[in-house]
Amino acid sequence: MILRDCHSERLKNLFKAIRFIIKVGFDRHDTKVCFLICYLFFISISFSLFSQVQYPQNYFRSPIDTVIKLNGNFGELRSNHFHTGLDIATGNHEGMKVYAVADGYVSRIKVSPYVYGKSLQIRHSNGYISVYGHLRGFNDTIAKYVKAAQYANKSFEVELNPRAGEFPVKKGDLIAFSGNTGSSQGPHLHFEIRDTTTEIANNPLLFDFDVKDNERPVIYGLTIYPVDETGMVDGLTSSKKIKIIRAKGNYKIAETPIVNGNIGFGIEAYDSENNSNHHNGVYSIELLLDSNRHYFLKMDKIPFTESRYINSHIDYPEKLKSGKDIHRLFVEPNNRLGIYKDVVSRGIINFSDNKEHEIIIRAKDYFGNTSVLKFKVKGRVGDSKKGSLKKEFDGKGNAFFDCRKENKYQSQDFLIDLPANVLYGDLNFQYSVSDSLNNTFSGVHHVLKKNIPVHDYYDMSIKVKKDSKPIQDKLLIVNTSDGIRNVKDCIYDNNCVRCKVRVFGDFKIAVDTVPPVIKPFNIQNNKNLSLQKSIKILIDDNLSGIKTYSSTIDGNWILMEYEPKKKMLFYDFDGSVAPGKHIFSLEVTDERGNTTKYQAIFFR
Repeated sequence: MILRDCHSERLKNLFKAIRFIIKVGFDRHDTKVCFLICYLFFISISFSLFSQVQYPQNYFRSPIDTVIKLNGNFGELRSNHFHTGLDIATGNHEGMKVYAVADGYVSRIKVSPYVYGKSLQIRHSNGYISVYGHLRGFNDTIAKYVKAAQYANKSFEVELNPRAGEFPVKKGDLIAFSGNTGSSQGPHLHFEIRDTTTEIANNPLLFDFDVKDNERPVIYGLTIYPVDETGMVDGLTSSKKIKIIRAKGNYKIAETPIVNGNIGFGIEAYDSENNSNHHNGVYSIELLLDSNRHYFLKMDKIPFTESRYINSHIDYPEKLKSGKDIHRLFVEPNNRLGIYKDVVSRGIINFSDNKEHEIIIRAKDYFGNTSVLKFKVKGRVGDSKKGSLKKEFDGKGNAFFDCRKENKYQSQDFLIDLPANVLYGDLNFQYSVSDSLNNTFSGVHHVLKKNIPVHDYYDMSIKVKKDSKPIQDKLLIVNTSDGIRNVKDCIYDNNCVRCKVRVFGDFKIAVDTVPPVIKPFNIQNNKNLSLQKSIKILIDDNLSGIKTYSSTIDGNWILMEYEPKKKMLFYDFDGSVAPGKHIFSLEVTDERGNTTKYQAIFFR
């Protein structure tokens, strides 16, 4: 067992204090007091050491039998979430053997078209769970168990929780095969280690997996932000991107920015391992102001309940605009991420003098490889603009929203209700409505801007402008800039359409009366399929999205797997279809209840 989370700075300060006490004690010839105080300090140090998390070393083996190379690491910045595991390369192929990393038992199996795809979890006796995702399939025993459950439930999607003794495994047992299922964008093995009690994801590298990395992280972008109305950079109230110069692993800039008021910094950085071109995430970032730590984060563990705070951690507007991932080295009021370990004044620095200040930013990977960006800024007095957020409701589409409280806004045709803590910071709410040229059910309701992130779903209601009785169940709210993404649970209620929303932007009521599209890929009526291994069907929907599908052969339900990223359903012939004539039937329904059916006779 080793310690990975000891606060070295704290220990240094404790030892300095001990040396000082010893010196004073001996100078005053009061050795009893000296040694008593030293004893108390050593007790404090011991408590500090052993109160930290201890991670088992050499307990887990690799989940694969080749050298571990990473396509992604823990804490990496992803869309709407931090990556909570290791993406282990499989040579861009599916079917690599996956092994149990330690003794235990299979505690959960999940099959889904989304997220982890086909995945399983193993519970171990040391207090941790190992997770294996995006699998192509399971070993024979587990595969039979899963298939039986799918047929029993008549559903491709299942989540199973076997009993403790039902599927015991030994370290090194074959459990599955790597794949590309779920939300994976390419073949690899997603691997996690979670705490058994809390299910919080821990950085697998803490457990001494053999990954070779002597490469320093790369820092390739610096942005300086005026955090509020008081801040300015080189006389402007907008953020400024500054070119970085690299020299022998260290970084600098060619200018001395002039800053005043409340200022924050942000960097773009990535890490890669030996002989790899993948741009992975950094393990820790530290910012020092005049040699004093002002901000520090470390990617040791991330609760899934905190992962969406990534939209507060990064420069979210810049992400939407350019796709760039910028770590903002300051923390918004309602950002509750636990990765921040030592942050002063939320990382915000107030420059209110005419002095030069040195900024040092260190980016490290897990193995201690370090890159340093060092530069100076010049403070300035008296140029800061004064101002504060408006804190009253004016009845004209503007209101002040306190991020820690519930916030509502209502007009004649529109209502939103934001629970407390779904905003990352206070803001001036802005709303307006305009006519929709090609829609008579509602106008277009403009709710703030889409580049303002929202942490969780809130309620939205839009009034229907005309009689819609024949098609009430076909109405839904759409985000005109992003389709229906982040809009769900639309229902008609009292001449309004209500839904759950997790973005801001422009919204209107739309009607979906168009059924899903079914396109046979390798089947047609009266075709002989005796040489085929599968039936493949392409399915799609124009608006509300696929909700359910069901397929049969000769009236008996069959298991068709769904790959949304390919828009494909497929059924693998497993020997249960006898030679001769058969009828294949498929029914697909979208979220508004529109249904399409397809039927074909085939021969085996």
